[in-house]
Amino acid sequence: TAAGRYHRLKKHGKYFVENPNWNGADPIAAHDWLKTSWQRFRAAADRAGLTYYGMRVVEPHVDGTPHWHGVFFVPENQVEDFTQLLTQYQHQRDNDELYTLDGDPKLKAMEARVKIEKVDRSKGDAVAYIAKYISKNIDAHKLEGKKDLDSDLVDLVETVTNVTAWSRAFCFRQFQFQKTPSVTVWRELRRIEKEQEFCLFEKIRLAADCGCFASYFNWMGGHRLKQRNRPIKLFYERSENHYQELVKKTAGLTGVGITVLTREKKWALVKKDVGTKDNVTNVVRAFTRQVAIATKKNNKVTRILGSLGFLGFKSLGTAESGGSRFPWTSVNNCTLGTVPLENTCVPDIETRNQRITMNIKSVIPVLGQQIDKPP
Repeated sequence: TAAGRYHRLKKHGKYFVENPNWNGADPIAAHDWLKTSWQRFRAAADRAGLTYYGMRVVEPHVDGTPHWHGVFFVPENQVEDFTQLLTQYQHQRDNDELYTLDGDPKLKAMEARVKIEKVDRSKGDAVAYIAKYISKNIDAHKLEGKKDLDSDLVDLVETVTNVTAWSRAFCFRQFQFQKTPSVTVWRELRRIEKEQEFCLFEKIRLAADCGCFASYFNWMGGHRLKQRNRPIKLFYERSENHYQELVKKTAGLTGVGITVLTREKKWALVKKDVGTKDNVTNVVRAFTRQVAIATKKNNKVTRILGSLGFLGFKSLGTAESGGSRFPWTSVNNCTLGTVPLENTCVPDIETRNQRITMNIKSVIPVLGQQIDKPP
């Protein structure tokens, strides 16, 4: 957990009250504080030669201040060093909160910064521990009526909804693995359908294709290798973005003498020209659908014709001066104008097909010519 001055609220008995020592920091600043402590610990652990791997989850306190939960696998002979280093860097900054004026430690404040426990298998294993926090941060599926184990007053559906909104508002990476093979490489491997030359690359691809993460984990070097030393890494290509800047984009995978492109197709949003044949066809279909649901009353049909404004055409039934124009939406709650029906484009024709044809001719002259003289 971040230092106490990063928390807007503090607990007072069963309730939360304003923290007089709050420095006005937002959740992003508190999260940066945690990341800095972790970066320093990680560097010190690498210098000390500690081998560990695991996962961390970030979630908010009641006041929105982020805190981390983690589960890590550490060799038995390195547990003490791991614990000591992590505690050291969590207590390194803002340590005036951790001691009294006489220099005595505030044990409760120290425990609030970092609390490390060994997994108690009588309560469940490491997976069960972290699964709780993952499930509380993804969705509220089938959680109706259930309460949080930490507080009987908290509804789980409301909790998950609030946490999701919080993480998206501040763009926090809620779940992050530590010292494990890249999940992005795993996903890119699963995009490769063709068999590769039978070597280490193909073994790793088969493990990913079969969905066996344990085999993928082992073939990629386990938890002891750094990412730059993994047998397979992401392959990037440089391309220009919308601002003509050169940026790196994932194009495939490379390793053990093989490079495989996984993203050969280029996707882009392209706006169709207004005058294209396909667009005109869509307009006609939409127009016909609107007229088909109209009643035989001329004023009803006229209102529907007026709603074609959203398709890019001028509204019908408008006078050169005075009167009211038809709206660009399908609903008009305003008082109708005094434009006589004989001035509108809807003639008194009995048959439905003739009426549709005449309406199309009056709205889109080009289409009217195509109807009379098909290409």
